[in-house]
Amino acid sequence: MRVVLVYDDRRGRRGFRPSWGFSCLVELEGRRLLFDAGGRDRILLHNLQEAGVEPRDVELVIVSHDHDDHVGGLPGLLDGNPGITVFASPSSELDVRRVNRVRNREEVVSGVLAVERPNNVGLLLESEEVLLAAREPGELVELVRWVCERWEVETVIAGFCRYPGAARIRQVAEVLGELGVGRVVGCHYFRPSDARHFERWGIECERPGVGEELEL
Repeated sequence: MRVVLVYDDRRGRRGFRPSWGFSCLVELEGRRLLFDAGGRDRILLHNLQEAGVEPRDVELVIVSHDHDDHVGGLPGLLDGNPGITVFASPSSELDVRRVNRVRNREEVVSGVLAVERPNNVGLLLESEEVLLAAREPGELVELVRWVCERWEVETVIAGFCRYPGAARIRQVAEVLGELGVGRVVGCHYFRPSDARHFERWGIECERPGVGEELEL
């Protein structure tokens, strides 16, 4: 299994273009999924190509929520592959073909679950105990708590949204520490200096850049 940060505002691997937004490529057993689709389709397609992926290679897109910096790359991606299936929350207002509405949980491929709380969809890589999520801190914590009550979660790959300030970040760190999360990969709005709040709770924390492969 491979997870690559293919859209983010922080510089990373040479050749990948940073831009405001969030998307992760998940590859497993020859299948390619996207969690979120970044902010601009031109940049998303470029970064996918740098990762060795064309639109025709992408099978599914799981959308965390409808903000432009998470769905802006969808139109160009769907132009290149109209057969992509999109998974989104029941409240999503996405105007695209082939939208599956996730209610509570849905296995999108073997061992990979789309998990839903109101206006918020995450992606659980069950065998790796990894949860991908992207939302404001309150909604993020609600999703992580709900998932941790049902499955083991060691790592949270989080696209933080609308930077909430240090006080809210500390609250997130406290809750994730209490839930037993051992590692946080902070993306999008997450600042490298925020890592210290998680480390105080014994949580390993990192801030990758666009194009970097995330170790599982």
